[in-house]
Amino acid sequence: MVGNKTGTIDAKQNQLSNDINYLADLLVSIPETTKLSHLEENLRALDFNLSADEWKHLEDAVAAIPVTGDRYNAEQQKQVGF
Repeated sequence: MVGNKTGTIDAKQNQLSNDINYLADLLVSIPETTKLSHLEENLRALDFNLSADEWKHLEDAVAAIPVTGDRYNAEQQKQVGF
């Protein structure tokens, strides 16, 4: 048994808590994901694989797209310090 401020907890619970805390550092929350179906859809991205050549082709294609215009309008630019 392991003691804490609220009494004692089982060592297995303590290990589970440590494991969850460790995993939490590896996870990135997805804002506005309020439905389980959306979370599952987002997690399916982990099954997406490209070869090194495919990634290079994709990165080259994206890099070839010209970027024009401001990211923010004038008022938003002031808010972010630009």
